[in-house]
Amino acid sequence: MKRPDARKCPSRRRGRLAALGAAVLCLASFTCSRSPQDASGPRGSVQPARAGATAGPPGAHEMPTAEYSAFVAESLVYLAESMERCKSEFQLGEHESFVWDQPTATLTFSDGGKPTVVAHVQFVGLLDTAAHTWSWAWAVPDVAEPAKEQTERVRQFGASRVLPQLTTPQWEASHEDAWAMTAVAARILEAKGAYRAPSDDHTSAFLVFTDIARAAPGENADEPAPSGTRDE
Repeated sequence: MKRPDARKCPSRRRGRLAALGAAVLCLASFTCSRSPQDASGPRGSVQPARAGATAGPPGAHEMPTAEYSAFVAESLVYLAESMERCKSEFQLGEHESFVWDQPTATLTFSDGGKPTVVAHVQFVGLLDTAAHTWSWAWAVPDVAEPAKEQTERVRQFGASRVLPQLTTPQWEASHEDAWAMTAVAARILEAKGAYRAPSDDHTSAFLVFTDIARAAPGENADEPAPSGTRDE
């Protein structure tokens, strides 16, 4: 599956991917360390379709390339600031384990066998690093509906602005693209942060927090799989 009208990012932007993951890594979480003034982090390399290349629904108005690029950059800053707040308030990246429960759309972080932080999440998409593809959650039938229902708003946002990268179910993508799409989804959904949960088969699930709070006293940590432990 090819990228929908892909265009390479400037190399100076690609080189900043590591800065976005400086504080919270791998199974723990992903955080962005850029300041609001520093918008030179990675952008999604998928750009809007050329004029006439993709037709949107009736009433759709194509977002210009420059406007889309700015929107992605602003979304990355939005996610950076959100994750810094989550890291500061909830110590994301320091918890011993996590459990993702699809039916309730929650991600529970635990320490010493006791839940400490609970986030309500939406599954944004899946990155396959072996096949180099990004799949939107709304197109993945195995994901429970409560865990992906809000991502339909992201698809509708893309459809109304003729942005095929937001409406194509699966396309060729990089790790950078996956974070760009997650940042865009976070901004559209006004999410509180994001999380990447890798698996053993070259795939990573990207999620956003629609809400996050300390676990209530006595809350049960024994939720269904999948689960993971903090990556040291």
